[in-house]
Amino acid sequence: MQIIDSTLRDGEQAPGIFFTTAEKKRIAMLLSESGVDLIEAGIPAMGTDSVHFLKWCSTRGLNASCWCRAAEKDIDLAETTGLGTIHISFPLSDIHLNVFHKSRNWLLDNICSLYDYAETKFEKVNIGFMDISRADRLLLETVIRTADRCGYSMIRLADTAGIMTPDDIFKLGSLLYEYKPKLELHAHNDFGMATANAVTAINQGFKAVSVTVSGIGERAGNARLEEVAAFLDVNNKRNFELGKLNHLCKLISEITGRDIPLDKPVTGKNIFSHKSGIHVAGTLENPSAFMPFNPEEKGLGSIKLSAGSHSGRKAVKHILAQKLIFISDYKSEIILDLVKKESAARKRDLNQEEIERIYYEFEHSRKSAAI
Repeated sequence: MQIIDSTLRDGEQAPGIFFTTAEKKRIAMLLSESGVDLIEAGIPAMGTDSVHFLKWCSTRGLNASCWCRAAEKDIDLAETTGLGTIHISFPLSDIHLNVFHKSRNWLLDNICSLYDYAETKFEKVNIGFMDISRADRLLLETVIRTADRCGYSMIRLADTAGIMTPDDIFKLGSLLYEYKPKLELHAHNDFGMATANAVTAINQGFKAVSVTVSGIGERAGNARLEEVAAFLDVNNKRNFELGKLNHLCKLISEITGRDIPLDKPVTGKNIFSHKSGIHVAGTLENPSAFMPFNPEEKGLGSIKLSAGSHSGRKAVKHILAQKLIFISDYKSEIILDLVKKESAARKRDLNQEEIERIYYEFEHSRKSAAI
């Protein structure tokens, strides 16, 4: 099972996103260090800068591939990069064939002929079919059987319109059972199911899934690398450097100007934060009580506790203890009441410094009253 990252190809195709060559190099190195198996690093036909970057990937020994249209001129240009793996993409649905002014006969004639043209130039020749979810199922079976017979190393099935569900992926895997050791799923996220579809494909025995950092890509984007990787890592299916992936997500956010949502799975700022009394009490007892994994063990930061209207005294005691302020249960009930009142007035949770201030104000007023 392989993870193929397409941040530098599909990710950069998203409107408003552009990577400089220096940024691409930094991203490629982090992808390699994080545990990604293959980096889909770009499209040679995009121009000289793209070719130069792909050559750099080759000279650095990165396991990278380039994406090409089903045309000999694209394959010739890809050969100049020195990369060992090429991906050749074909339209499959009637919608796509018509848009690109191609016929089914052209499709069937060129699958093997372009493999023969490319296989002497590259160590691995992969093929991809666009818009498989809206393609005729008999045609889909035919082209996959043909691609397998020709000798392609991997066969990408792209849910280009993002309309498939995990149930569709399950049925697809059952339909194409004998070819699963060669199949790769490329899921788009138009209805928010890309990660679920990718995980389903993995569980179904597909050879690979393609993803992007933070899911960037066309329209609603793609399956998210960090989500798929974290799921596999936590469930002991694969090992990834999740801390480096977290850093990579922040880097992509910085480059693209796209903020990471606070509740974004795996990398969101608030996803390892707890406020409610029962959650805080459980988390302090055992971090796995209300979380699928301990972020500190995966290099994803520390667990954070806040206090507000739903908090209990254990949260207050713990937050103050981090400042070496240790209080009794009796005092914690008083401080908690003050915290809840100020939280309601401010219409937000209170941070550690604010809770510490409330504690010292309470102590000062108590001592003043005694005098």
